[in-house]
Amino acid sequence: CQSTNCIFFFKQILSVVNNHLTKLPIELGTLQKLHTLLISQNEFTSIPVCVGALRVLQVLAAEDNQIEEVPETFAGLLFLKHFNLSVNRISSFPLAICKVTSLEVLDVSCNNLLSIPNEISDLQNLKVLNLKENLLVEIPPQLYSLSKLHGLDLSDNSLSYVPINVCEMTSLNELNLSNNKFFEFPKEVCGVPNLVTFKFDQRNGVKISSLPDEIGLLKVKELVVSHNTLRTLPKTISKMVNLTHLYADHNEIWILPDTFCQMQKLQLLHLNNNQLTSLPKDFDQLILMRDLRLYDNQLKVPPMDVCVSGVLQPIGLFLRKAFRREELLLERMFHSIKDDLTKSQLRALMKKLKVPEEHIMELETRFAGRDQLPERIIASLRHWKDYFGPMATIDELIRITHIISFDHVSSKLKTMKIFAQRLRL
Repeated sequence: CQSTNCIFFFKQILSVVNNHLTKLPIELGTLQKLHTLLISQNEFTSIPVCVGALRVLQVLAAEDNQIEEVPETFAGLLFLKHFNLSVNRISSFPLAICKVTSLEVLDVSCNNLLSIPNEISDLQNLKVLNLKENLLVEIPPQLYSLSKLHGLDLSDNSLSYVPINVCEMTSLNELNLSNNKFFEFPKEVCGVPNLVTFKFDQRNGVKISSLPDEIGLLKVKELVVSHNTLRTLPKTISKMVNLTHLYADHNEIWILPDTFCQMQKLQLLHLNNNQLTSLPKDFDQLILMRDLRLYDNQLKVPPMDVCVSGVLQPIGLFLRKAFRREELLLERMFHSIKDDLTKSQLRALMKKLKVPEEHIMELETRFAGRDQLPERIIASLRHWKDYFGPMATIDELIRITHIISFDHVSSKLKTMKIFAQRLRL
């Protein structure tokens, strides 16, 4: 009855969906055994007064009308459990709803709500609350006292922060904060103890550029961070030991941390539409993977034609060979330039490669003296490789030597790379 007029009455269910109705007959209140009433897709401007007389009503669907108010008689629905008031014109949260303490599922999405009254804390049986697509600027503190609430949708509002009190929501399993106005990831969410699903897709919201280290504290099985401007993922993401589904598509991720492959419970991984050029060498250790999406990246290691199937075995085989070649070539490069740098040039190179100052000084102390400079150069470059892991690449070494105008070194490294590519080592 979604597209044609329909009046349907069967035992304890009445549907008048999509009939252009503006009112219901007062006699409807005499149907004392009615437990489900569907009045969606009509032209009501208020919940009909007669509905309040349906004492055993458990389900009321009134979405997609023009409702602006809920009458006080609504408070008489002592057994109502499900109420859908979405896609209407509610601008002030009706207090009559807060008197129906039997409510378990309440949907007031797609309205014009600016705030939520204190009285909502009276809905102590509420399990699911949908506040999507309203005009809220803060998470109503009254929600923290809803001890049975396990599903909360606050997407498509104007939220910009999350209070620390959110950790008091001990029953909360699902939280959606997508399409809001956060300028950074709300790390307070990481303290919600029993969260299973967290959605932070900012397709139509303010996009964030990084995730905090605290992300590792999240115990979720499903994490959605799609449509942001993330450049990478923090190493601590590997501490999310329960994670099975990760949606990080449509970002700007160019590299994954070397700890990423420790998340061996992953079954779904969407990294499509990013800027990845390579994958971690142990990527095929994600043995439970069932849904892998890597398309629309700039993958070279392995190339896209190897990744397009989403099958881990050929990806892993290619990666192991490629990383072995890379390691051998890097080591050859280190030895080839060990006589091409002065000690001051080596220090400048290490600084530009962002090796910590204390590490540079330690290497200078360990390999002191002019005669040990070649060994210091090799040891320093090995240290850079070990310290930065997958980010310490041949291309990065060539790029940095070119930036600091060590042209003789940069040219030598480029030649070695081209020669190795031709011979495939």
